Amino acid sequence: MRRFLQHVLPNRFVKVRYYGLLSPGNRKLLAQARELLAAPAADSHTTARETRAQEPTVAPSCPHCGALLTLIRQLKPRSGVPP
Repeated sequence: MRRFLQHVLPNRFVKVRYYGLLSPGNRKLLAQARELLAAPAADSHTTARETRAQEPTVAPSCPHCGALLTLIRQLKPRSGVPP
């Protein structure tokens, strides 16, 4: 069991890929695959915050009545408690 759990990532960790199409050495192959799939190429110089700022925000609406939902407060994430 311990050997299996060594491969499980903790919460909020992202697995970094160093092989296949996602490896840094295969950027040309990844660009070719995106071109063949007609997918937009990702700009390596933009950050996630910049891309979120560029995307238009859509205000959430109530699925029942269709009224605009308003944010009352944000909850803090619980620390140390798995989801």
